Amino acid sequence: MNFKENWEYKVLSISLALMLWFYVVLSDNYKTTVEIPITLTNLRPDKVIVSKIPKGAEFIFEGQGSSLAFLKYFRSPEIELDLSPVTDSISFSMQSNLQGIRGAGLIGKVEPIAVVYPDTVRVRLGNIITKKIPVISKIAFETLSGRTVIGLPKIKPDSVEIRGTEMACAKFKEVETQELLLTELFKDVTYKAQLETSNFSEVEILRNEVSITAEIQEIGVRKFSGVEIKPIFPPSNKEIYFNPSSVDVILEGGIDYLISIPEDSVYAKFDFRRNWRYGQTDYKVEVNLPRWVTGFQVQPEEFSLIIREKF
Repeated sequence: MNFKENWEYKVLSISLALMLWFYVVLSDNYKTTVEIPITLTNLRPDKVIVSKIPKGAEFIFEGQGSSLAFLKYFRSPEIELDLSPVTDSISFSMQSNLQGIRGAGLIGKVEPIAVVYPDTVRVRLGNIITKKIPVISKIAFETLSGRTVIGLPKIKPDSVEIRGTEMACAKFKEVETQELLLTELFKDVTYKAQLETSNFSEVEILRNEVSITAEIQEIGVRKFSGVEIKPIFPPSNKEIYFNPSSVDVILEGGIDYLISIPEDSVYAKFDFRRNWRYGQTDYKVEVNLPRWVTGFQVQPEEFSLIIREKF
């Protein structure tokens, strides 16, 4: 027998010996620890899991070596925990679930015989609610010269719904749009704005986009003539006179907006509690202005205050 034939014979002999050894070893019974995944099923749609659940539970399995090896490295049985009857919380005993490991009985001569960890899986559920929160615009509008934005931009919808546990939803009071500056505007504009939802990981926000409309008008002026100066909190035992008793007010703003302003909403005033000073006779005219004007003038800008004793 030459060297080559002798070498091949030795390899074949060793291979047969190893196969025989593996067969004998894997035919014996053993015990080993295997982690079995935990699956939660039948969670009610109005509930959410709020407790920390382990990914799996460790069990001791007993059986033939070949079956145990197949179980540990090739097959993935699992424990199913049924949540359909649960309204608040429940504890599942892993000991009582030894025979509930799905698929374990199909692996051959192998059975779970003891729990290693955890003994119990506690599941706590929270209520799922929806809550409306207002949308805050972070979109800025910049017009061309001679134009102005009238009022606050209109947000549609002006609120959105979030969905999550009561505790999580309580943390959120509003949601902002992403920041953006729109420039060189000369007419009404509507922009689709994305909501800034990066901080909303604890809840589901049911809408991530809103429409924001800005009304833009050409700037004009409107004159309100003979606007009477009204005394505010005048002394009861005095006669009060203003000289002049009325002024002209010129407002600057969007043309259509200025036309819509009622005459009686523009008036001059003098607040005695806030502005009157003993011995002072000349004062600046203070005017009550509509909110969205861009500028104003008062003619004349000052008046004289005359106070006399009542007899």
